[in-house]
Amino acid sequence: MSVELSREQLLQKAIECFRKAGLPAKIAECYEEWPRYPQAAEIYEKECRDLTGAARCWANAREYKRAAQLYEKAGACEEAVKNWMKAGDFLAAGRICEHPLEDPARAAKTYEQGACWFEAARLWDRSLGNPERALDLYLKAVERLPPGPSPRRAEALLAAAYLCHAAGNERRREEFREQGERVAEQLAEAGKPADAGRAFEALGEFGVRAARGAQADTGYESALRSFRRANRVEEVQRVISAYLAYARSVGNVSLVQRLEREK
Repeated sequence: MSVELSREQLLQKAIECFRKAGLPAKIAECYEEWPRYPQAAEIYEKECRDLTGAARCWANAREYKRAAQLYEKAGACEEAVKNWMKAGDFLAAGRICEHPLEDPARAAKTYEQGACWFEAARLWDRSLGNPERALDLYLKAVERLPPGPSPRRAEALLAAAYLCHAAGNERRREEFREQGERVAEQLAEAGKPADAGRAFEALGEFGVRAARGAQADTGYESALRSFRRANRVEEVQRVISAYLAYARSVGNVSLVQRLEREK
């Protein structure tokens, strides 16, 4: 008398046969059909080197973060964006929209959807040519930040200062500039040189964009001191590069020579 095997028993027997035959892709397919997505994902990734297959299984298992990481690693950008958003990580999704998808409008909307106000404001300011929208979002970023000094607070305030400068609103420009510079000084006084360095770097950038040499020099010189104190070599080199470009643009030969020695 024949015994009819269940679907699961048939799949298990198939898996045993494929294992003996050394066919991991077929084993993964069986687990995926079962469905036992985590087992399938592990085999696709580790034995088959099939990142998209593994990512698909993690997505089916609603492990969206793991799926997004693998899709991104495999270069499947659209699927990575979709899964980062399902995972609630709009910052990661927006960064892919920026690079490598090179779609700043989509990135800005993605950042806004995830309340990543600073990132969205930066794109409206630098890439999309909408300073009014950018200013609104920078101010929203300041409002939503935790209380107390932080590099992000200084960066948002100084970006807002530049936008007010560009709009000809000198009163608000100075108000935001003074607030941003004060935050940088507070971070330095609190013994947070790396954070202070980021804030002072933003002051230097404000000075360059607004053609205010005193702020450019103060910001970049203070940023260099802060980053050196924090032993942040990469950040020091980044600031030197930006400061050097500024010095060349204004024809400050002695500063150019000094910065070239420090590179």
